[in-house]
Amino acid sequence: MIQHIIARLRQGHRTLAFPQRQPELPDRYPGRPEITPTLCADCETRGACAAACPVDAITLADPQSGGLALDLGRCLFWTQCAEACPRGAIRFTGDYRLAASSREALVLR
Repeated sequence: MIQHIIARLRQGHRTLAFPQRQPELPDRYPGRPEITPTLCADCETRGACAAACPVDAITLADPQSGGLALDLGRCLFWTQCAEACPRGAIRFTGDYRLAASSREALVLR
């Protein structure tokens, strides 16, 4: 037990001066996705983004209303859906803030 305490004291503190200093994330981190469902209204490859999602996190609805929803609770944050979307209706922002207060708040429309 004493060895663990000594090791912890040697390590020092590992905190970040948040929010004055933003976290530095790796380049491969895509961040929070953002969608613009109105770009899907008359998309020539409608459904390509949903087909590219391996976990069915993207659902398509009525094309007249935009009809795109992205469930962050299911999303693995792979970027294949954004790459498959020819109009850029799905894009990853690099934002690290992903918290939600309810399950419904995880669905982007």
